[in-house]
Amino acid sequence: MIGQNYIRSARIREAFNALLERSPQLKKYESVLTNKLPLTFHDANGKLFKNNVEPHFALTSELQYWIKQDKGQLPSWWDVCDIIVAYWLYNITSGGRTYTDQTAAECTAFIRSLEPFDDWKIKSVLGSFARRASEISYGKYLYNPVQLIGVVANQQTTEISSNNSSGIPQDRPSQNTPKGGGIKPAYVLAGIAGLIAIKNMNSNNKKRR
Repeated sequence: MIGQNYIRSARIREAFNALLERSPQLKKYESVLTNKLPLTFHDANGKLFKNNVEPHFALTSELQYWIKQDKGQLPSWWDVCDIIVAYWLYNITSGGRTYTDQTAAECTAFIRSLEPFDDWKIKSVLGSFARRASEISYGKYLYNPVQLIGVVANQQTTEISSNNSSGIPQDRPSQNTPKGGGIKPAYVLAGIAGLIAIKNMNSNNKKRR
């Protein structure tokens, strides 16, 4: 079961855990929320970090950065984090619908049925995600988790912060990684391949340096 240290919204967390319980194969998707990987990401102010961090936490910070670049209104870090998970629920339960101009109203209504976020928050997060997914090395496969396809090798490795900060706000609950592990068998394999691809990409980047 996923706890509040990964999903703050109780209703989104309950919906996510209920989905995991109804579909044992889907349990492996938990790894996206709990397994740390060496990833490069920005914080909202544009500082670049390279740390071992859960992909959806890195994505949360990276999307805050892109929302500011897109001149959008900036939701809080935790609101961005929970909207991402609610969007995954939409994608998975709709059979693979992504956030587009055609699905925006439907997706927004789905997320608001779980947590009454202001429409502008959902639009800011998912609008930037839709525009920028291919620019985030781990973003593309997180944008359509039903398919969990590929990884775009677009990591920046310069101007990386040298301090000990993770780039993730410290006001979130402390992390105690729960055990567990998503999706139908074919998607499980694709998910594992996606995670392996990230690790291989980082390994190759290290060898080039």
